Amino acid sequence: MSAPTRFLGVDLAVRATNTGLALLEINARRAYASRPEVTASDDELVRLVDAATVVGLDAPLGWPTEFVELVRRHGDFSGPDTWDVSRLRYRATDRFVAQLTGRAPLSVSADLIGAVAMRAAGLQTRWATAWGAAQHRDGSGRLVEVYPRAALWAWALRPSGAPYKGATNVERRRATRDARAAILAQLTDRAPWLSFSAELHEQCVNSDDVLDALVSALVAWAASRGQTHHAATEEYDLDLVRREGWIHVPSRPLDELDPARD
Repeated sequence: MSAPTRFLGVDLAVRATNTGLALLEINARRAYASRPEVTASDDELVRLVDAATVVGLDAPLGWPTEFVELVRRHGDFSGPDTWDVSRLRYRATDRFVAQLTGRAPLSVSADLIGAVAMRAAGLQTRWATAWGAAQHRDGSGRLVEVYPRAALWAWALRPSGAPYKGATNVERRRATRDARAAILAQLTDRAPWLSFSAELHEQCVNSDDVLDALVSALVAWAASRGQTHHAATEEYDLDLVRREGWIHVPSRPLDELDPARD
């Protein structure tokens, strides 16, 4: 694969209206982020991707291997009496992220995020046509699984005070909006090589979905440059994570992503 210069960040949700998008383009010594002027329907997400695009997807790319086996055997009335519940709930990558950051991602087999993974499964099939082949789920190709909260942790983009998402009332929504603005200010200060369209900047402040999409695009770029924790370097079973998926968490400081370092 030639060095990619176009990274689409997608904070996937079941509904298109709740799906965040951001497009990161690398040109010479600069990186420019904008928001694609499209809806986030499956058809539009397929049209946005070409043979040169890398997608940073905030959604599980697969299910725990033992969970898949349980479903198969349960359907055949051949399941055993007991299973290791932790391995039914969490993939190898989920356990790695929990060990690294102290916080486990949502369980794709036992939480509502499973519905998002179903949509992601369909998109993987359709994107494979645009890329000419299905992509391994370990992030070694043009599809990179991302967990933005872990990426913000790794890059130390963590404003004090309120969390940047999850508000349920007016006062808390104001606090989360201020937290997103603080994250963007930190990002701008520490990544002077990165510029935004005015629209994307405003939407990142107003929407955690769009901010997560921007982070997803940046992590996809970091993964393409070998600046994330990869299953191969963490000595995980590659055959396993190519089926289940692998969350890429930055392994190097944000300033080392500077395109002038290429």
